[in-house]
Amino acid sequence: MIGRDLKLVGVGSLMVRDATGNGESTSGNMFVPIDILKPILADMVAGGRRKGAGRPWLGMSTELLHGMLVVTRVSPEGPAATAGVEAGDVVMGVSSADVHTQAELYRQVWGLGDAGVKVPLRVRRGTAVRDVLVNSIERSAYFRHSVRQ
Repeated sequence: MIGRDLKLVGVGSLMVRDATGNGESTSGNMFVPIDILKPILADMVAGGRRKGAGRPWLGMSTELLHGMLVVTRVSPEGPAATAGVEAGDVVMGVSSADVHTQAELYRQVWGLGDAGVKVPLRVRRGTAVRDVLVNSIERSAYFRHSVRQ
């Protein structure tokens, strides 16, 4: 992302389906401010990621549909699938906090700690609401495992 002064202000890092945050299906890119990138740039160039613990990854995609945060995809054999989360489930909360948007979901999950933290989700399937404990992992570990198989 380039600022009005033609200087780099951010780097795209994650495609999202609700870029406007208002529930419309408007794809966009989540940007990392360049000031956050500067301290980890050498690590990123050397190894493709920052050193240290990664953020918790659940292996599921969500989309805001009709005011509900709906699971649209679950990675096979990923943490969410292992915990019993299925496409079509509605994510209602993380821990004791309600979530209504993808941003709230990410903030709550990432706020619990680093990859490996247990993430308590409250999901609704049909009319049944249940609590699910997802054992998060680092995203890269899932893809390294998938490539080996």
